[in-house]
Order: sequence, then structure tokens, then C-alpha cells
Amino acid sequence: MVVDMATRKGQPVGEIAGMRALTVEVKMTGEKPQARELLDVEGVEDLFLEVNYFRNGMAICLNLNNTPGLRVGQKVSRGGVQVTVPVGENTTGRVFN
Repeated sequence: MVVDMATRKGQPVGEIAGMRALTVEVKMTGEKPQARELLDVEGVEDLFLEVNYFRNGMAICLNLNNTPGLRVGQKVSRGGVQVTVPVGENTTGRVFN
């Protein structure tokens, strides 16, 4: 069954349980997001966590912005999208990491 992530946008999924460098552990208390989905952090704009994998009831995420405003206990919700790369004249011949 394919689920449209956009319809799940804003649904709470859990809270930040721990952080180490750019890795953020989110304790799952709501519906499990999909791998590679972006998560939004409550109270911090323009901060996105990308779900990499799941372990022991936790979503292991990569902080894509390195914002020092994160703290344990902050609520996390589904972003409803994945990371995308624009395609066209401006990106032809470029390498993305």
C-alpha cells in the first residue's frame, strides 16, 4: 500500500531523545514516518531532520541544518516530503553530495 506523505504532514511522531554531532534520535510516540522523510522540529524554523533508519523504537535522523537550537524533549512532527534536487539547465553537469 502506497501512502501519500503529504497527507501525513504535521502529524506528531515523537520527541528528541538524544543528540550526537549531526545525529538526532527521535523517540517514537506516534505514527512511524517513512525512511528518508523530513521531520519538522517544534519551535525551530528551517530545521529539518531526515529519517535514516529505525532502532529500538527510535528514528535515527540526520540534522540537515546543524542548528544549535535543538534540545532533548522537543516535539517532532512529519514534514510530509523527502529531500529533492532540482533538475534543469542550472544543475546539468553538477555533482551533488
